[in-house]
Amino acid sequence: TSPMDPSSIDPQRPLEPRPDASRRGFLLLGLGLLAGCSTGHRGDASTGSLWADPRRWPAVPEPVSPVTPTSVPAASIDGGLSRRHWAGGHPVPRLMSPMAPPRSITVHHDGMSSFKAIPRAEASERLERIRRAHRARGWGDIGYHYAIDPSGRVWQARPMQWQGAHVRDHNVGNIGIVMLGNYDLQPVTGSQRAALTARISSLMQRHGISLARVRTHQELAPTRCPGITLQRCMNAIRTDGTLA
Repeated sequence: TSPMDPSSIDPQRPLEPRPDASRRGFLLLGLGLLAGCSTGHRGDASTGSLWADPRRWPAVPEPVSPVTPTSVPAASIDGGLSRRHWAGGHPVPRLMSPMAPPRSITVHHDGMSSFKAIPRAEASERLERIRRAHRARGWGDIGYHYAIDPSGRVWQARPMQWQGAHVRDHNVGNIGIVMLGNYDLQPVTGSQRAALTARISSLMQRHGISLARVRTHQELAPTRCPGITLQRCMNAIRTDGTLA
């Protein structure tokens, strides 16, 4: 899914506990600048225009000194890149809930502009934009647990010990996977499809999740997420026997 676009913010209840009152006014002011996975309205897929200019990102104080992703040696987490390679700040536990035993998986797109970049640095920057926007909403971290970029790289996002914030009223025990890009505007690459299939299959086996509980955002909420081509991709991999 993805993060939600500006038109979807007002009707939504918060997905995570509200921050303390001293920050509430600031955060409400910043909500109008946020973008991402489209929900709740027709024709609301974000074009990414609000994301393109970092000067328009709401400034959110981090609880600790930010990590410099490029200063950390390469490492893998469950076959994917550690968040140390991209995140400019750490999760805030007081703003999150512990993860319940995983029982479902939901697939999203980020719903911003079309994104076909191959360099790792560009995917890292895009993930950080999403994290900053989610933090500006008062959430403890980026809302998804994993991200997959157009080259098929898998990225660790929110640590699995914390409940995600990606589908209103359906976050308990729900693992969130976001595909970087807007799949109303671009196709799913072969590398992405392979990586998504492998990630879902691994999570299903590890947590005993049934195929019936592998869904897309639009199957749980009134939204265009994960976009036309990714929805078709998900329909295919759930019926071709790959995940059986």
